[in-house]
Amino acid sequence: MKFSKTNYQFILTMAALMSLTALTIDAILPAMGLIRSKFEVNAKSGHWIITCVFFGLSLGQVFFGPLADSIGRKKVAYVGIAIFAFGNLISFLASEYIILLIGRFLQGLGAAAPRVVSQAMIRDTTSGTEMAKLMSFVMTVFIMVPVLAPLLGQIIIWIAPWNFIFIALILYSFFILSWLAFSQPETLSSPRSFNFETIFRGFSEVFQNKVTLCFMVSTGIIFGGLVSFLNMAQPLFQETYKVGDRFSFYFAGIAALIGCSSLINARIVEKISLQVVITYALIWVWVWSAVFLLILRFYGSLDLTNFLIFSILAFGTYGFLFSNINTLALMPMGHIAGTAAAVIGTCSNILAVLIGVCATYFFVGSPTSLISVFFFGATLNIFILIILKQFKI
Repeated sequence: MKFSKTNYQFILTMAALMSLTALTIDAILPAMGLIRSKFEVNAKSGHWIITCVFFGLSLGQVFFGPLADSIGRKKVAYVGIAIFAFGNLISFLASEYIILLIGRFLQGLGAAAPRVVSQAMIRDTTSGTEMAKLMSFVMTVFIMVPVLAPLLGQIIIWIAPWNFIFIALILYSFFILSWLAFSQPETLSSPRSFNFETIFRGFSEVFQNKVTLCFMVSTGIIFGGLVSFLNMAQPLFQETYKVGDRFSFYFAGIAALIGCSSLINARIVEKISLQVVITYALIWVWVWSAVFLLILRFYGSLDLTNFLIFSILAFGTYGFLFSNINTLALMPMGHIAGTAAAVIGTCSNILAVLIGVCATYFFVGSPTSLISVFFFGATLNIFILIILKQFKI
């Protein structure tokens, strides 16, 4: 793939659209302790600050995906960004925990639209290996948001009350809306009629396609590891390891690592098949998760240095997993790219949230439940790949 100025602009636009989800989750992480203190909730209840965003994201994709196949990608993105901004306003003004969570749900609901639209636009313009390469470049740019978002949140709570993070998110959403309006043409060439039957047909088609179904489940399992980390990271760094003041920098480093692996992935997918790259990445995660679970079993705890080593080894593979698995899930669904992206996103998000909630429930200040998610997740995904190969699906 040769990149022109137009290609780079497209990559930046797609990454910006995807970034709303990451920004609304990651920018708030440094303030989690302050929020729990403000509303007098513990770490296990505090996870709803993150989980509500994912619930909104899951529900929104069901609706916005088919709508994007009907009225166009850009119009749907505009609606979603407006809902996202409104949700941030509610959270900014919230005086009760439940009101804050309603605002967080609306942020996820609104962010679902640009997320689905970006995936559909990529599928509109590319396919196969070219799509995987473009997705990797988009992910490389996109990953700068998780790198910078916690630092942004930390800076804001240094100079202003924590809820001003939501004002920053509103301003950013207006910037994204303007950028999309003036920089990116519509990519939908063959609109489909929208009705609820379309949604059900989309679910039916995705679930009947064994390849898409398997990789959708795989995506949910991989994403579950990330959701579990997001739920536990701040309590681990602040309460277990007593380095809460450096949390933003550790998180930024892990996010940058994912970005680097995404960039490497973009270079190698033209020479090595997606399935081979995914297989080696999963085996890597499985081996190191097993090693660190054994360390926890025999020593009872994991110090900060070893936890950071595990995080580097595990998250270093995510750039080889997310874009490739998502590409394989979407490849058979080009004729309903928006609807398929919505169904895949919704189902994988729900599975990821359930994994994250379960892992957080068993969280007792140790990274054991988090590492277990990576171990069992890698095991299940390797099993899925074996099934696909064994039955030549």
